[in-house]
Amino acid sequence: MTHLIARKRVLIAEDETGLRTLMRDTIAGDYEVLEAATGQQALRVAETYRLDAILLDIGMSETDGLTVCRLLKSFPDMASVRVIMTSGRADGQRGRSSFDVGADYFLPKPFTPQALRQLLQIACSN
Repeated sequence: MTHLIARKRVLIAEDETGLRTLMRDTIAGDYEVLEAATGQQALRVAETYRLDAILLDIGMSETDGLTVCRLLKSFPDMASVRVIMTSGRADGQRGRSSFDVGADYFLPKPFTPQALRQLLQIACSN
């Protein structure tokens, strides 16, 4: 008898196509990956699918990542979803702002594929 283990579902919300593709290719072997190019798309995906984690860029168009995170964390059924905020502006204020709106982790860009995989593994195991 074969047992299927459900893979964790991760949303990559990143407006830079090349980086979103690299992130997807880095984690797709281990996770079911959904993608969004804007904050509004990220909100729609999060409302539609049960997610285990979200990789969320702060500087997205339409609705920025901080606003998306704040909105998602305000919904009781989304409170357990782990949010990893990313930003190319890795000053201390960006990290603090991420945690202030409910993010669980902050990953400054540029990051290595190994750092992405390790942090996502930690996030999905908690």
